[in-house]
Amino acid sequence: MLRGKYNIYMYKITLLSLNLGPCSMVFDRIAYIQSVCLPDDDPVTYQENSEGYWYVVYGPSSKIVAFALMVQSQQWIDAVYMSRCCVLPQHRGKALQKRLLYARERLARSKNYNWSITDTCENPASGNSLIKCGYRLFTPSNPWGLKNSIYWSKNLNAVQRSRVTKKKK
Repeated sequence: MLRGKYNIYMYKITLLSLNLGPCSMVFDRIAYIQSVCLPDDDPVTYQENSEGYWYVVYGPSSKIVAFALMVQSQQWIDAVYMSRCCVLPQHRGKALQKRLLYARERLARSKNYNWSITDTCENPASGNSLIKCGYRLFTPSNPWGLKNSIYWSKNLNAVQRSRVTKKKK
């Protein structure tokens, strides 16, 4: 399937199986991607998030070009937190963040979570992706992010309106 000027099948999203522990090569690549995408942030690590669900995206060269993490919310038992999503700059604009969001949402629903929450900070592109994926702004009673964080939530059980395109006459 072609979308724009690229083939979306050139990118493969995979949920990491960590039953035998983390693979250092994979997490070294994740650390590298974080350093490129979020140079001022402390990287998230497997050691801190071993209970989380790690997704990676393999690009056309079979290298990891993006990753995302989902963990159970520390504030609400029926919510997941979309912790981190990073896409290397040369692979942006290919809907990878949206595809990673949808993949994590499917897993969250299968585990009977009702809500997805996340936050952004000075990142309009991510905010726009969240809006397109059905997320709405909210103000948490106990904010967890930085001073200028923006908080987002999505009811995973709500019926999403599908985009209907009109037939051309």
